Parts: sequence; structure tokens; C-alpha cells
Amino acid sequence: MKWRLNLPARGASNDTETGSRRTRSGRVSFRGYCTAAGELHNWRMKRRLTVKALDPTGIERALEQLSELVRTRGLKSSAVRDAVARAALTRRGHFTVDELIHDLRRKGVEGVHPATVYRVLPLLVDAGLLQAALVSSGDGARYERAFEREHHDHLICTDCGQVIEFQSEAIEVLQREVAEAFGFDLTGHVHELLGKCQSCAKRSH
Repeated sequence: MKWRLNLPARGASNDTETGSRRTRSGRVSFRGYCTAAGELHNWRMKRRLTVKALDPTGIERALEQLSELVRTRGLKSSAVRDAVARAALTRRGHFTVDELIHDLRRKGVEGVHPATVYRVLPLLVDAGLLQAALVSSGDGARYERAFEREHHDHLICTDCGQVIEFQSEAIEVLQREVAEAFGFDLTGHVHELLGKCQSCAKRSH
């Protein structure tokens, strides 16, 4: 099955029908409408500037959520696992496994070995505490806090590495329509846009 994304010409009116339909050729056609700048109407898009840190009560809520998953899977409680979770939840922005290990050792947490941290991190993702981030960077796994944060996507400059976090209702709608058209029950996604930021684009011309 082939796909095509159908958007009318720039300057189309606001009454253009939106939605999705299956064509006679078997393709699924998604319809929307644009401004002259190419931005989708009627869906909000905003840039995320700050991320509010979790307070101690929030961290305890996160640890309780982790404990529920641990009990469900029949695992034993672990002080090291909880310490990894605490360190990860208090980190700002995106971080690597090595950066997290450095934090744990600096705090004097005993029994912290890279293999242990690598085993714990997938569990923290499954529990909804963390999510994988910047997977297209190609320089190793990175994570960021997911617990009590709104979902967002990323713009990444391939020259300087600048990362912009944004939220787009249009992207979320289209993703749900694609999943529905293929009969998928969507449980999550990683969406990253690669390009050059304004500063790097100016320097390259």
C-alpha cells in the first residue's frame, strides 16, 4: 500500500475539508489546509521553553508508579534501582547513560555499575518515568523525563546540535490517523525533525 499526504495549495481557504479517506487505488489520502507560510490551521503548535522540575512529592509519586510495575512483574525491590530512578528524574533535559552514571557516583551511590544502569533504564521507560530521546543523533542512547510531562517532539540542528522541543496538534492528529488506517493501536512514538537552525543556515550561505 502506498501513501500520499494531500495538502492543498498555499493560501487555501479555511473551509477545506480535513480528515482521511481511502481512495480507489488503495492509497490513503490525508487532507488538511495551509497558510501561505505552509503552517497547518486550526491546530495549535507551541515551542516548549522550560520544564518544571519534580518536587520531592512528585518524585515519590514516580517511585510509586515504578513500584507498581515492579510488583506486577514479580521483581524484588532494589535500593539501587530507586537511586537510578531518583537521579534520572532530577536531571534536566536530555542525558546519556554515562552522564547518569557520573551523577550517581558523585552522589556516592554504592553498587552502581554500567551494566546495572543499562538494565534499569528500560524498566524506567516501561514505567512511564523516562522516554528515549534524540535517537537519530547516532551517538548513543539518550533519555529524558516523561513522568508528569506533556508529550513533545524535537527539532535537531545537524550542525550545532541545538534541540528545540515543540508540540504540534497537527502532527498528533495525523499520526493517529495513520495508525488507525493500518489498524494499529498506537502506544507511543518518537518524532524528530533534522535540519539546520537559523544561525547555522545563515553561516552556510
